[in-house]
Amino acid sequence: MGDDDVLWEIFARLPPQPSFLLRASLVCQRWRRLATDHDFLRRRWPPIIGVFIPNHYTKPPSFKCILDPPDSIPPERFALRYESEAGYEDDDIWYFLGCRHGCLLLLLCSRADPSYRLVLVWDPVIEEQRFLYLPPHFDNHVSPSVQGAVLCASADERHVHGDCHSSPFKVVLACADIHNARALACVYSSETDSWGDLITIPFETPFTIGSRTIQVGNSVYWFLFGTQIGIVDTLAEGGAGGLGFIDFSNLTFTAQLWVRKTDAVGAAEWILGKQLIWTSFFHRYRALYTSLSGNGV
Repeated sequence: MGDDDVLWEIFARLPPQPSFLLRASLVCQRWRRLATDHDFLRRRWPPIIGVFIPNHYTKPPSFKCILDPPDSIPPERFALRYESEAGYEDDDIWYFLGCRHGCLLLLLCSRADPSYRLVLVWDPVIEEQRFLYLPPHFDNHVSPSVQGAVLCASADERHVHGDCHSSPFKVVLACADIHNARALACVYSSETDSWGDLITIPFETPFTIGSRTIQVGNSVYWFLFGTQIGIVDTLAEGGAGGLGFIDFSNLTFTAQLWVRKTDAVGAAEWILGKQLIWTSFFHRYRALYTSLSGNGV
């Protein structure tokens, strides 16, 4: 093990607060080079410095730091400053859609003009803002039904998430089209500055899309709530994107994994990838639910 490796092992054992590694990097140029090395930072999970709290839709989310001094950050450091292009500042409605890889995703609407709706990607660290118009087929849906996620789209293998400032990003929007019994999804790429093709999933029963997302690898997941509970899986990276979903049936105790395949000429169709039968699991769940209900829990 070389001298650099020994120092990296020491740095890796420092407390997660940013000030400890910062002080170590000020010792000399060599320590600074090692403390900012990308390979080292990939091994060190970035600390959570605070949270953004929605303000009942009337104002942009406010920042609250969770670190103690000297690592604490004042709320005004990450306050959103913007000018509405239509002059609707006093009538703005803010919907907080998500936060990932250092960026916030917000949906901005106006009480004065219902047609005024923009998606805002905001990097509070470098104070960079990117306003996007909604993709086709999304502008006719009620704002609270539109859900979204933002994620870094850097293709550099040495890239460290948490240091994604000015990196390319992608935005994924999803909503329930109740009138046409389908779920809609669309992916925006900052590299092409355009929305991709509209992706749809047919559903036979009414449903809503949950507001929380989970990223696993290159996929973003949403829960669908209704008579049939499903998970929307939007492939946000690696090509133009795709879609899959899992359909749970409470009647037959089965789970079906459907994937969207495109052939050589561009024709797309839904294909049943796998079907799981969870009879024993649901029976145990129902028995547990009955037991808890019977005891007044």
